[in-house]
Amino acid sequence: MPAAAETPKVNGLSPKEASPGDRLIIRGFALGRDAADLVDVSICGINCTFMATWVSRNKIVARVPMSAPTRGRIIVQTASGGTGTCELDFVITVKLRVGMLEPCAAWVDENASLRVAESNSKQMDERSSNLLGIKLPHQFYTQPNDRDPFSNDKLTDLFPDSSGNLLQTSFLPIWYIVHNFNKTSFSDLKTGLNNLKEYLATKPDSQLLFLKHNIHTYLRCLECVGKVNNELLMDESESEGGSITDKLEAMVDSITKTSDNLFKDVLKRKEQADCTSNALRVLNLNRSLFNLPPSISAHIASGEYELVVVEYEKAKPLEDSSVAAFRAVATRVEASIGELRRELRRRLMGGECGLDESKSLIRYLVLLGSKEDPAWECLSGRYATIVELLESTNCGSQTPMERINQLIDVVLGRFQTFWRLGELYRSESIMPEVGRLIPQPEARLFQMGRDVMNLLCAAAQSCLSGTLSLPPSPPPS
Repeated sequence: MPAAAETPKVNGLSPKEASPGDRLIIRGFALGRDAADLVDVSICGINCTFMATWVSRNKIVARVPMSAPTRGRIIVQTASGGTGTCELDFVITVKLRVGMLEPCAAWVDENASLRVAESNSKQMDERSSNLLGIKLPHQFYTQPNDRDPFSNDKLTDLFPDSSGNLLQTSFLPIWYIVHNFNKTSFSDLKTGLNNLKEYLATKPDSQLLFLKHNIHTYLRCLECVGKVNNELLMDESESEGGSITDKLEAMVDSITKTSDNLFKDVLKRKEQADCTSNALRVLNLNRSLFNLPPSISAHIASGEYELVVVEYEKAKPLEDSSVAAFRAVATRVEASIGELRRELRRRLMGGECGLDESKSLIRYLVLLGSKEDPAWECLSGRYATIVELLESTNCGSQTPMERINQLIDVVLGRFQTFWRLGELYRSESIMPEVGRLIPQPEARLFQMGRDVMNLLCAAAQSCLSGTLSLPPSPPPS
């Protein structure tokens, strides 16, 4: 004798609370041998067999029925094992929905009402993707390509007015079989046909049972449709040669204008709020840019010129910005940088700084956007200073030895630095990435050195002989 069937046992619900239309997973033991063995699924006293899908002996997937907030048990009934009840209560909750004319402090997503319909459509697609209930071949899950003889494009050419989509009226079974099961054996197709027959055999009873438990909903719909029909007939009989559609169109236009007036202020406030939010987000993202002017001033005061160069590079793109606030920041930065350029040029032309400091000052001036050639300006200024010092050796009441010492200081100090700086400039070693703005400076540098040497020799001869006879000073370059 065959063993007695087990009584269904429900011991797990996921989730334990849900709203109408949400997906509910029922887990347990002996929940039916197959889909045909599943007779009834009730959630909080409402029959949901039509919206339930048998997955395995231990799992059923259902949809929460339309109901007011309530609490109840879940009951599963099978033809082989009888009735089983879950010991845990299931709670049906109702999500708060905001009507079209109800005030709300937050912006409501208008597409939220379509989620239940989309989930039901997705469930139907999952069920219809393998309607035969057999194992699909591996090729079914691969993406079609141009070499696939059963691709959608090829089948469209063969069957122009048909489709393989079960949800369309032009559905063609041949298309569905050829496209999805072209690698399936004939014996498996026969098994799938039997599965389809068993599936369809359970559908009429489930549909009738669903209608039975929801008959009041259909009656209310029929009553509403009847009232609308009576109103239309009454309007048509009372109209004086006019069309009902014209009146309906006028009413729709009036409703549209009224709704526009109602929501105009709301939409305007939302637009203003969005603009304010975007402005705050931009300010937060570019907060460091607005701190550039005080930061650059602080670095200049502390002598951190490397950091000044780095932040000046950040401020350069703001000059061409279309935002007035950014252009104002660029103007303030340029004013601070202009003052720094003048200070660095003054120190460079003073002639008191050594070779390394002169190279650093020239580099900073170039990186800070100096339009002139600071290296050549430094050479020209130092040449003029040396000439002035050599010409002034006869001034004052110095003794010949004091004037000789003064000449030695000029040669060992200023002229040595001048000549080494000229060699670096000639070889483009000060700023290799920038180069030099004066073409072929070798001849000019040689002429400057020769003039200095001539002045030095004349000044030394004058100190030793007691008379000063200097050659005329060369014109400044």
